[in-house]
Amino acid sequence: MLGGASDSGICLCEFTDRGGEENIIARLGERHGPGMKVLGLGDRDDAGDGSPQTTRLDALENQLREYFAGARRTFDLPLSLIHI
Repeated sequence: MLGGASDSGICLCEFTDRGGEENIIARLGERHGPGMKVLGLGDRDDAGDGSPQTTRLDALENQLREYFAGARRTFDLPLSLIHI
C-alpha cells in the first residue's frame, strides 16, 4: 500500500497491486505541492523524522494495521481532500 500525507492531512491510501502509482503520485504532487510525502506502508524507514507528514503516515499505518487485524472499525485521521 501507498500512503500519502500533506501539511493538512492524509491525501492518499492506495493499494499498489492495480498499478499506476506513478501517475497518482504525480497528480497529487501537482495538487498538494512540495509538502506532500508518499511512502510505501509497511516497509518504511523514515519513522521518527518528526515531520507532520511522517506523523500522519505513522498514524495511518498503525490504524490500518489495527483495522486489518480486526481491532479497529473506524479511522480518526485528518484528511486533505484538495481537488478531489
